[in-house]
Amino acid sequence: MTHTFHPVRNQEISPERFFSAINSYQVTEAIKSAIELEIFTAIREGNTTSEAISRRCHSSERGTRILCDFLTIYDFLTKQGTTYSLTAESALFLDRHSPAYVGSAIEFLLTPRLRECHAHLTEAVRRGVLRSAKACSTPKTPIGSSLLGA
Repeated sequence: MTHTFHPVRNQEISPERFFSAINSYQVTEAIKSAIELEIFTAIREGNTTSEAISRRCHSSERGTRILCDFLTIYDFLTKQGTTYSLTAESALFLDRHSPAYVGSAIEFLLTPRLRECHAHLTEAVRRGVLRSAKACSTPKTPIGSSLLGA
C-alpha cells in the first residue's frame, strides 16, 4: 500500500516550520539574555538607542545592537532608524516593572539541569532509557516538567 501525501488546502508547502524549530534555541537564548540584561525594561524607561540601552544594561554597544536587531527580527522589539521600541506583548510581559511580568520564569524553565535533560534526547531515544522525572526536576521545578521526564 502506498501513501500519497495530501497537503493542507490553502497552505503553501514550506520548510519554514523546520527552520523555525531548529533555530528556536537561538530565540530562547536571545530572550534569556535580554531578560537578564533588562533590555526590555531599559527601553520602557526611555533608553531607546543601542548606546543608551548598553549604558543602562552595562553591556557593549555592539553586542546590544546585535541582540536588539535579532529581537526585532523576531517581533519582540520594533526599530525605526536607530530607535528601538517595545511591542505590546514585550511591554506587558517582559518589562520588569509591568504587573504582568513573566521574565522571572526563566529562573526555573531554563535552569541548566532541565536544559541538560534535553541535551541528550537522541541517545535516550536510541537506548529507550529516558531520564526519570525525578532526575530532571530541581527544588524549584515540579517533577515531570521535562520532556524527558515522561
